[in-house]
Amino acid sequence: MITCSYMMNIIILLMTSMIIPQVDGLQPATTVMANYSKDAISLFNNMRTPAALVAGGLVPLGIIMNKPIREEEDTIKTKVLKKSSALLGVASLLSEIIAVIYASIAINKLVELPSPQTASVVDLLSQNHNLPWLGANVHFFLGMMGFSLLVGTRVYLVYGGAVGNLAIGYSVAFFLQMLAVVNRGIALGRGGSHHFGANNFGHLCLLYGLSILRFATRDTTSVCSILSIGVTAVTIANTIVSFYKDYAEASKKKKE
Repeated sequence: MITCSYMMNIIILLMTSMIIPQVDGLQPATTVMANYSKDAISLFNNMRTPAALVAGGLVPLGIIMNKPIREEEDTIKTKVLKKSSALLGVASLLSEIIAVIYASIAINKLVELPSPQTASVVDLLSQNHNLPWLGANVHFFLGMMGFSLLVGTRVYLVYGGAVGNLAIGYSVAFFLQMLAVVNRGIALGRGGSHHFGANNFGHLCLLYGLSILRFATRDTTSVCSILSIGVTAVTIANTIVSFYKDYAEASKKKKE
């Protein structure tokens, strides 16, 4: 009998402990409309300052330290790496500069013009600063990734294949990890930034490109954007042709 009474008390205690207490006056969280311009400025500064620092490091690493291609002495691999290093350095540097410009102009507009009240800083960015926010992020990450790959190629050109192959391996490994971190951050942000809707970095780049096209066809102030798209497409095509010619020349020499 004592045992049964003891068991009943335990069951009652467990049941009462599962009851969720009700708190008087507790209401569901409501959306607060406010001016989030200061938060937006902080987010743009998070892109602008690191982009400027990386750009400063790219000048000596990707521009000043480049060596000319020696047609008779350099192997085909060395020629390709020298050309890739120069192009990657220029592209990464310019990418970081564009990130700084996007962020700086957006910060100026956030200070100069009144910002509407929104539910969150994400809503403010997506509704009023969509292109600058996408552009600052895309160009900052592109420049960072180019910087990581540039380190390996630079070591190869300075120290040769014995150390250079290992350095390139490290650069590729950390580049992939960097890309994984960026993709994870973009995927986690989808819950709060559904306006951007990107799944990964490639998708983010696609949204950025579509935003450029949309703004470029909206008014006459975007003529330079249209010209930029055309020049970029031609330059990429010429780069592919150039590397293909190097590959064809190398294959021809091997057969001889």
